[in-house]
Amino acid sequence: MDTLRQLGIFALASRMKRLAERLKTEASKVYRDRGIDFNDSWFLAAWMLSQHDGITASEMADKLGVSRPAISQMAAGMHSKGLITYEKDAEDGRRRRIVLTRKGRETVTALEPLWKDVSDVTTGVVNETGVDFLSGLAGIEDAFDESSLSERIEERNRR
Repeated sequence: MDTLRQLGIFALASRMKRLAERLKTEASKVYRDRGIDFNDSWFLAAWMLSQHDGITASEMADKLGVSRPAISQMAAGMHSKGLITYEKDAEDGRRRRIVLTRKGRETVTALEPLWKDVSDVTTGVVNETGVDFLSGLAGIEDAFDESSLSERIEERNRR
């Protein structure tokens, strides 16, 4: 018996979190099985740095649409493994830029083909369902961007 499935849409956030954790755990296993010491929880930061090395945590958070503390947590994990370092911003010494170290660049280079594998396999699984999952997800995100859950509940209770 899968309680979250039984709860239906009421448990949507919990089911999505469970799926995300499952995918991240499996991706981390793929990396580990290939001798790469990398936690998939750092994926967004590593990918962003591969595209925009030397970005600040705030810039990264804005580009990815995630919280600054989430970026700081990813960066702390990557820093503890020697994958990134921090450099003072040339224009504003109070700001720190996140930069891939040599080890970080080598790790990202090793991860890139695995990221493609993860993407290809996940795409295949999603396509097998026959559901346009990403369009549906984008629609939900857009709807909540337009009017949040709490705003919608307040509006509903006013009627």
